Amino acid sequence: MNNVSLGLGLILSFIGLYPSFGQTNSDSVEFERLLNTSIDFYRKKELDSALFYVNSAIQLNSTSDYAYFRRSLIHEKLMNPAGTFADLSTAIRLNPKAIYYNNRGLLYSFKENYKAALFDFNLAISIDSTYGLTYYNKGSALYYMGELSAACLSMQKALIYEIDGSGEFLNEFCK
Repeated sequence: MNNVSLGLGLILSFIGLYPSFGQTNSDSVEFERLLNTSIDFYRKKELDSALFYVNSAIQLNSTSDYAYFRRSLIHEKLMNPAGTFADLSTAIRLNPKAIYYNNRGLLYSFKENYKAALFDFNLAISIDSTYGLTYYNKGSALYYMGELSAACLSMQKALIYEIDGSGEFLNEFCK
């Protein structure tokens, strides 16, 4: 197998993700405080504390897709793929977003379940066709499935969005 990355990893993206919580009660204020504290600990790589605070936030508001997404990122760093998968699936159920499907697709790719990965990558693209990272990840999955021409097409789209690694892939495999 060649040195082609399965993806750029589970990424943190704040574009369009941080919700306006819109609630006016004290639980809403406490929820935001707990979630922000969790984010601060995550950035400092204090993952156990980040997990504690996001769990507390979810206890206050179990309908926040963003809180489950945040917890999925913590689980990923803690090498807990089952927790990552469960939280991404919950976030998708609550509010389907391209990044959630993309990240879950990466988990499928890491398990070499490329058919499921492609399904999630295609859903991500249908939600946000400008989320370039999904094209890269889709191209990588297609490559590992032996579908080089389709992989090259996805990488060409990734290159449009200036995704690192897509140009190198195209130069090496799509001549």
